[in-house]
Amino acid sequence: MYKDIFESIRNEAEKRNLRERTIQLYCSDVSYFLRWIGKNVSDLTLEDAESFLTAKRLEGNDIKTYDLT
Repeated sequence: MYKDIFESIRNEAEKRNLRERTIQLYCSDVSYFLRWIGKNVSDLTLEDAESFLTAKRLEGNDIKTYDLT
């Protein structure tokens, strides 16, 4: 469903010589976010990302895990 997004992640990660496991984790995290937010990619906003990060923090997750910078 989000094939283009994952290909872009993989391409950028490979340019940076990241390990395969790191690439898989990035794709997994993005997949989780997209399922969680439940919107089309074209409709995503910065507020969606902030809502996700806030929810994860309130669940007790380390916000650094989901750092968007």
